Amino acid sequence: MSLFIALFVIVLVGTFAVFTVFVSLFQIYAFAVGHWKGAPFVSSSERHARVIMRLADIKIGDTVVDLGSGNGTLLIEAAKKGGRGIGIEINPFLVWYSRFRIERSGFKSAVTVQQGDLYRFPLHGAGVVFLYLLPNTIAHLRGKLLEELKPGSRVVSNGFPIPG
Repeated sequence: MSLFIALFVIVLVGTFAVFTVFVSLFQIYAFAVGHWKGAPFVSSSERHARVIMRLADIKIGDTVVDLGSGNGTLLIEAAKKGGRGIGIEINPFLVWYSRFRIERSGFKSAVTVQQGDLYRFPLHGAGVVFLYLLPNTIAHLRGKLLEELKPGSRVVSNGFPIPG
C-alpha cells in the first residue's frame, strides 16, 4: 500500500510540475508576443468594462471590434447590449480561451474571435472599436482608425489616449 501512495504522490507532484512549467511558458509567451505586437494581456476589470460600455453607447446591431481582444470580456459585454462582436487577438492561447468563455456565456452566435494581426484587420464595418493597447501601438493605429472608420464610429481606448 505504501508503494501505491508513493507512486500516487510522484504522479501528483509530476503533474503539478508540468502544469507549472506550462503556465510559466504561457505567461512568458503572452508577455513577449504582447509587447512585440501591441500590448501584453491585461484583463479589463469589471468597473472598467462598465465604464467602457457606457462610453461606447452600443446600440442593438452595432458591429463592435476589439483589437487585442484578450479573454473576450468586452465582446461578451457588448453582446449583452445587443452588439455583434468581432475580436482580433494574436495570441492563440487567448483566442482559444476567449472562444471557450464566449461559448459558456451563451453569445456564440453574436461574437467571433479570430487569431490575427490588429494592424491588418479591416475596420470599415465597425461602429465601435475597443483598444487596450500600449501608447506606441495606439499611435501607429491612429491613421488606420481615421482612414477606415466611417463618420460617427466610436473608439474607446482603455488606459491610454489616442494622440491628436
